[in-house]
Amino acid sequence: MLLFLYFRRLSLPIQTINRQLDKLAVGDYSDEYTPMRLNEFDMIGENVNALSDNLQQQNFQIQMQDERLSLMVDSMILGVLLIESDRRITLANPAVYHILSIDESVISKTFTSVLTSFRLIQMIEKSFKDRVPLNEEIYLYHPKEMVLDVNVIFVDDHDNDEMNEQVIVLIYDITDIRRLEKIRTDFIANASHELKTPVTALQGFSETLLEGAIDDKDTAIEFVKIMNKESKRLNQLIADILDLAKIEQDQVGHHLEPIDLQMAVDEVVQQVQMEADKKGIHLSTVNAVGSEIIFNSEKGLLNQIITNLVNNAINYTDEKGNVTIVIDDLENNVQIQVIDTGIGIPEDDLPRIFERFYRVSKSRSTSSGGTGLGLSIVRNIVQSLGGRIDVMSQLNEGSEFRVLLPKNTEE
Repeated sequence: MLLFLYFRRLSLPIQTINRQLDKLAVGDYSDEYTPMRLNEFDMIGENVNALSDNLQQQNFQIQMQDERLSLMVDSMILGVLLIESDRRITLANPAVYHILSIDESVISKTFTSVLTSFRLIQMIEKSFKDRVPLNEEIYLYHPKEMVLDVNVIFVDDHDNDEMNEQVIVLIYDITDIRRLEKIRTDFIANASHELKTPVTALQGFSETLLEGAIDDKDTAIEFVKIMNKESKRLNQLIADILDLAKIEQDQVGHHLEPIDLQMAVDEVVQQVQMEADKKGIHLSTVNAVGSEIIFNSEKGLLNQIITNLVNNAINYTDEKGNVTIVIDDLENNVQIQVIDTGIGIPEDDLPRIFERFYRVSKSRSTSSGGTGLGLSIVRNIVQSLGGRIDVMSQLNEGSEFRVLLPKNTEE
């Protein structure tokens, strides 16, 4: 009987330690060994307790790292896919859902059943087969046109175990970057063409004068008038290009000051009245509230906005037409409308009229001395001031440009 009790006393700590170890194996750290006044077993039990505490701390740190990694991956603008050796997707972040127009249901599916780009599928298969990283730009046409910079990274398994192979796919949407590059390229080409036109005219007329035309007084005067006109156009074109570059690069500082909108419009009317009179155009202003409209803005930039819009209206309005400037005081904004009875804008051209050098009627623009940059400058200034510009027009029925500018009133 005593022997039974002795062995029972010995087996109890062993069973306790084994039970604790079994729970540790499945990540349960709730049990703790209680000393039983058996020195050898109590030392083992204390070591197991220490091991449990250590494993619990390590597990906590691993969970924290996993959460941080998950948060980082979810916050990335870079699309991420993790594909296992069985070709199934085990990780995807919100960015890749947005870029590829997929959702969380792709997890555990094979990438070939999820991805629609044949070239992207080829890259992933090649990376698995050749065990190499790949980089390429891919064009997608469905569900929308996109340009993607794709990096496929093979995760090397040093044990050469094919079951543990993985491929990480990193996808960056560079559609806007490529679009801006095209805009820049087109701008350079258009600017070169526009600059070449007046330069060629100046060169041609000057050479003709030097070859003897200068002796014919009437011809010489006519040629000099044309050269003077082309030189002014060249100067205006260069000035507009520089203004546009500064505005787009946000190099124009805003020095806000109280402005009387009616006075600002009247100043522009005085500047352009002569051009309107030459065409017999009736130029008028309307104050919708009938009282002062005072707001804080940048006076020079405001003048550019109104001047460009009114000049544009005069240039594209036939003789004896009307150009009306309407100003209004809204709750948080001031509104400027420039309305003309001109040639109007075809519906297909409306989305592009604010593009640099885009002209609805090239012959009319050239004859009027326009540079093709006025509306682009206006849009960029309005945006830099935190405002908005809209246009409504119908062919042969005139146009209306509406500008909303914030009052920038301090509370």
